[in-house]
Amino acid sequence: MPPSGKDPESFFKLAMEALFKNSTDAIVLFDDNHCVVEINRRFSELFGYELPQIKDLNVDDVMNMGRNGTTNKQLTAAVLSGEKIESETIRYDRNGKPLDVIVKGIPIVIDGKLRGGYGVYSDIRELKRAEEDLRKSDRRNRALVSALPDMLFRYSRDGVYLDVEIKYSRFMSAQSKKLYETDDLIGKNIADVLPLETAQLILQATRKASDTGELQLVEYSYQIDEVEMFFEARLVDTGGGEVISIVRDVTDRKHFENQLTFLSLHDHLTGLYNRAYFENELSRLKSSREFPISIVSIDLDGMKLINDTLGHASGDELLKSCARVIKQSLRQSDVLARVGGDEFVIILPSTSMDAGQEIVQRMHINVDLYNRNNREFPLSISVGIATAENEERGLDQVYIEADERMYREKLQKGTAVRAYLIDSLISLLGRKDYYDHGHGRRMEEMCRLMGEKVGLKSKELSKLKLLARVHDLGKVGVADQILFKQETLTGEDWKVIKQHSEKGYRIALSSDELTGVAELILKHHEWWDGSGYPLGLKGGDIPLECRILSIADAFDAMTNERNYRETKSREEAIAELKRLAGIQFDPALVPLFILLIEEQTNS
Repeated sequence: MPPSGKDPESFFKLAMEALFKNSTDAIVLFDDNHCVVEINRRFSELFGYELPQIKDLNVDDVMNMGRNGTTNKQLTAAVLSGEKIESETIRYDRNGKPLDVIVKGIPIVIDGKLRGGYGVYSDIRELKRAEEDLRKSDRRNRALVSALPDMLFRYSRDGVYLDVEIKYSRFMSAQSKKLYETDDLIGKNIADVLPLETAQLILQATRKASDTGELQLVEYSYQIDEVEMFFEARLVDTGGGEVISIVRDVTDRKHFENQLTFLSLHDHLTGLYNRAYFENELSRLKSSREFPISIVSIDLDGMKLINDTLGHASGDELLKSCARVIKQSLRQSDVLARVGGDEFVIILPSTSMDAGQEIVQRMHINVDLYNRNNREFPLSISVGIATAENEERGLDQVYIEADERMYREKLQKGTAVRAYLIDSLISLLGRKDYYDHGHGRRMEEMCRLMGEKVGLKSKELSKLKLLARVHDLGKVGVADQILFKQETLTGEDWKVIKQHSEKGYRIALSSDELTGVAELILKHHEWWDGSGYPLGLKGGDIPLECRILSIADAFDAMTNERNYRETKSREEAIAELKRLAGIQFDPALVPLFILLIEEQTNS
């Protein structure tokens, strides 16, 4: 109903005037001659014209004033022919500034006769800016998706693929082992593509993300072509019952993490458990029901000797061999750890002392079997075992007891073990270099005769003969590629070879039988003039046994085949000894040695 005192027609007229003036759209009223009759406030604000400036002007000319030629006059003509029009376009204000607008043309018909029309301009600049921002955002998002290594899936709440974005456009189904083109996935359910257990996990997360609106993180794995693949999925609700899942292949990371975990609990050299794992297991078993528990402490004998003579690489190989031999003696439930450089320990759950002793015996049998096939690097282990019958006895104390028993065994057989290892090294030396050509035997004979000629007593003569046999013992630690080298030795080769006198010295100190010649082994390459090695001794400071050996060794080397030196005749070798008398050799001993050689030749 119109307000009191107003007839309906007057009220409607006033209402239309208010609508015209206060509309948020810009409106121009023009007559049937295209002339501007009226504009509203918003038109002035949008285009910058006041009514007196444009009244009675052609409406198309007015709209051209900001920028000539931009008005579509056909639209005005269409309105004045009675047609309603709507068009999204650009118009310009009086300063030539472009305005994104939607133009609507509405004809005015009164008493059946067309009297003019309305031009209505809706300002859509904000909408256009929002659309452009959205386009930019979409471009950024697409660029981001393209740059990321992740897979992108859009699911329905029930787990149906709605959209897929995968870098390589193909996807291997772990369920059917089928290779899908990504478009083929759309419309399929997760359970058709992934293993059932994985599909249920993702579907549960999908529904939770949809219900709560919270980000869900899911990790899962499955096998493809017998290779276990690991994935990490982040699921987020987009509204409308849809969820986006960003999936990253984290297989490499998982393998790296697993490797780190393995290394944190395992010894890097042998692959056995390490001390940290052993201590954790010992702590766990304290309150377990696996009593009686036996602990075996093991030490690999002679490791320092092997490292000092043959090098740490050979020592490492021996450690790995020891680990394998021990492990093959154990049950699957037993825990074997390397807890020190040459120390191993075994935890035997649910094992009495008698049962543990059987395992130790089996271990010794396996060591003997190994040594029959590996004479160059024999194994020798010292073992101690102790048992906790129940939880009342602390496992730490049991370990200490096993360790003490191991050390007692090591002390009891210490000399025998060293002798065994030294014999093995001497045997190895006999298979190296020129020893298979009789060098050791010739040296021993020449040194004996020379010692007798200079009047050595029986004790010194015995030391000289032993020195002649083992003076090159340190060469067991020189690589075969140097000892057997056919071409001339390089400076670096000689540097390695010169270390053999020090290595031999360390070996000899480890043996009660060789301790007496250890100093002689160290000094057997010293020269009379002080230019020898390793100590640079001179003249009479060099032990007599070493001076005798030096002459005999040089003569034998010159007159017998060596890889790196041409063989000389007896006369050439004698001439070389004379030349080096007072330089390399004791000048008083050289004539005696030459006389000895001549006597042997003439006899």
